[in-house]
Amino acid sequence: MRFKGTTARYPAGMEPDKEGTLMFTDFRLEHQWFAALDSDGPHDFNFNEAVSFLVRCENARRD
Repeated sequence: MRFKGTTARYPAGMEPDKEGTLMFTDFRLEHQWFAALDSDGPHDFNFNEAVSFLVRCENARRD
């Protein structure tokens, strides 16, 4: 069972990720939950100065 506020770290044998480094965590700022993931593995994309957020909504209503 997974609980909010979980942190997972890479175990040994998960190269190129280093043992003990952050794999996943989620955290709460104010009243909003956020998730963070990290990996040293190859990606078909590059990061820049922008930040992306995933916001879960109950519906598509706009007030």
